Amino acid sequence: MKFRELDSGDPVVAGDFYALTSYSRPIADTDRVVVAEDQGQVVSAVRIEQVDDVFVLRGMYTHPSRVRQGIGASLLRAVEHKLAGRDSYCLPFAYLQGFYGEIGFEAIPEVAAPKFLRRRYAAYIEDDLDVIIMFRARGKQD
Repeated sequence: MKFRELDSGDPVVAGDFYALTSYSRPIADTDRVVVAEDQGQVVSAVRIEQVDDVFVLRGMYTHPSRVRQGIGASLLRAVEHKLAGRDSYCLPFAYLQGFYGEIGFEAIPEVAAPKFLRRRYAAYIEDDLDVIIMFRARGKQD
C-alpha cells in the first residue's frame, strides 16, 4: 500500500475515485487530497480543506470492495502529521467517532465549532445525516 498526496493539478484522479462512492462534494483547487494506492489503483482517499486558519478533514472514503481491511485507518494515520500545524475539524457519521478518535479528534458541541462549520453541520442534519462535529487541536500527536 502506497500513500501519497496528489499534485494540486491532478484532481481527476481523486474525482474518478470519488465517482465510485456516494461522495459528491466538489474538490476545490486549494484542497489537499491524499490517497492510498494498491497496485496503482486508488483504493481510499481523504481531502484536507483549509478554511481561514483551520483544516477540515472531508471525503474520507475507501472503495466498497476494500472496506474493513484497515486501509482507511492507515490512510488516517498517514495524514495525521499534515494536520499538526492547525486546529482541525471533521463532521463524520456518529458511528465513526472512535475511528477519528484514534488520531485525537474529540466530539464537541455544535456551539464550539466555527460558524461555517455549524452551517455545514445544520445542512447535514437537515438532510437526515447522523453526523457529529469533532475537533483536534493543532500540534496534537496521539
